[in-house]
Amino acid sequence: MLRLLQTGGGGAGAEAIERLWANRYELHFADADIDAIAPTISSDRRHRIPMAGPEWAFAMADVCRRAGIDILIPGVDEELPLIPQLQEMLPKLITLVPSPSFVTLMRDKLAFANAFSAAGIDAPRTVTIDRVQEIGFPCLAKPRAGRGSRGIQILNSLEEVNAYRILARQPDNQLLVQELLKGQEWTVYVSADRAGNLRGVVPVKVNVKRGITIRAETMLHKGIEGYCKAIHTRFPTAGSYNVQLMETADGRLAAFEVNPRVSTTLCLAIAAGADPIQDLMRDDSGQGIRSFDSGVQLRRNWFNHIIHDRS
Repeated sequence: MLRLLQTGGGGAGAEAIERLWANRYELHFADADIDAIAPTISSDRRHRIPMAGPEWAFAMADVCRRAGIDILIPGVDEELPLIPQLQEMLPKLITLVPSPSFVTLMRDKLAFANAFSAAGIDAPRTVTIDRVQEIGFPCLAKPRAGRGSRGIQILNSLEEVNAYRILARQPDNQLLVQELLKGQEWTVYVSADRAGNLRGVVPVKVNVKRGITIRAETMLHKGIEGYCKAIHTRFPTAGSYNVQLMETADGRLAAFEVNPRVSTTLCLAIAAGADPIQDLMRDDSGQGIRSFDSGVQLRRNWFNHIIHDRS
């Protein structure tokens, strides 16, 4: 049985992945806050690691060696640039992460938008905040690098732009404004094998979102499948990533972010039949995309763990 380690193990979805894959893989989870990892996961499969920084790769290598990890599933954006260093230490470790060039491009939200435009793939027009007049109001403001909807704000005037600049405390070239699209939000699971062949596309209709997706549903959508195929054709990579896009009332599909890692809705994709591990390990040359079940729903609720410590 393959041993997998997912970082960001205290985040939403980890315990569901553990339940869904319990009979298929041995799941381990790592987090800087080990107490955030669900206590339903046995203590020998919960690992404390440092925040992404100079010591992260060394600590991860130690955990992977001790636990005998075969495949690493990074779940935290800041860890992604550190993966090559880790792989130099553990050359046999397989990582479910796109290529370094794909990671670099997609983590830079301005570079991503410009690359999509140059490739003829629709995306909201995006510029640095000092060029806000080119976008007009209302517009969406966001950090050039960020995740989890942090720092995202709708701006309606130059006064609000200036207030956003003050509160953000970042230079103008690190703050972006983007065309504000209205419609149905989708988050899409995409996976490929180690040769970069596309193996999975699962569109997920977002019904409720509060930073992370709270309620959602898998749904067949040929338009979104075709859109993601176009992305993968122009930006091929191994591993798994997440496309966040908007579908407007007139049928326009436009990605506003591509996260070069698995998302918190991976558990829903798995429940619908996806398996990024099997996809990654496939070695046939075919271009077949794995089918999935439409209409599988995710409903996130609080669960309160009460622990009596009598030590």
